Amino acid sequence: MGNNSVMILGIPVSTVSRQDILKHLKKYLKHPASEDRKRGQKSADVYRIVTPNPEQVMLAMRQPVFGKLLSKADLALPDGIGLVWAARFLGLPGPSGRLSGVDLMLDLVQSARKLAAPIGLIGGPPGLALDTLDCLRKMYPGLSGYCRDLPRFVLKYIRDGSASNSGHYEAQNEVTVRKFLKSFASQIVQKNIRVAFIGLGAPKQEWVMDVLAGQLNSIGLNHPVILTAVGGAFSMICGKSRRAPGIVRRIGLEWFWRLGLEPWRIRRQLDLPLFVIRVFQERFSGRRI
Repeated sequence: MGNNSVMILGIPVSTVSRQDILKHLKKYLKHPASEDRKRGQKSADVYRIVTPNPEQVMLAMRQPVFGKLLSKADLALPDGIGLVWAARFLGLPGPSGRLSGVDLMLDLVQSARKLAAPIGLIGGPPGLALDTLDCLRKMYPGLSGYCRDLPRFVLKYIRDGSASNSGHYEAQNEVTVRKFLKSFASQIVQKNIRVAFIGLGAPKQEWVMDVLAGQLNSIGLNHPVILTAVGGAFSMICGKSRRAPGIVRRIGLEWFWRLGLEPWRIRRQLDLPLFVIRVFQERFSGRRI
């Protein structure tokens, strides 16, 4: 959304309010595809949304190619109270608050149902996308949607000797995964899907988003599409993972709640104190990373 973002340790983060974000995104859901077909218009916009948190910011510092994927997004929403704190501590303008992947997804699905805009879902273990779509249809009667099980794959970070030294990702069964995404891209066009949710966790979902955007641009869109990375939102929506109570989310301790339910997250959350240290270093070094 224009230049309404700030850089936090090298990653752009939106400062736009939740209300303004939804107002902006509704323009993509309302876009009259039938008029474009009459004009024969192709290559409409692919609008990318990512939801970085402190763990992802630290991952981007270790794997620069991941930072490049985040920077390709049109909108980066702070899915972590740590980014809100960092912006304030660094004296930056905003963001006003965090907007989690699951909250964004529910907001977009509600708008899509009201505007009769079909949605798409990929990601998670086998059957999870379908279970999530079934739950969403119960929550929002009349919702039109399509989902597929994405082939399981491992994504490896490979260091290279390029000048940028950013490295690159290689996917196990990459040919199969790309073939699947090409098929899913075709369905997005044929079924007039306006928003596709990718629920895989970082960095897989951002890599999938980048490949899928490329496939859509190659096909030639006749309507705009929003691609959104939503992490573990599918499991929360269909009840397979318990979400923190509202008061816990409001005081910024949802990460602690999830750690209690899923102790394996401790390895990932060791990045949190490192993130705080880097933010302190940036502030008192007098420069912006």
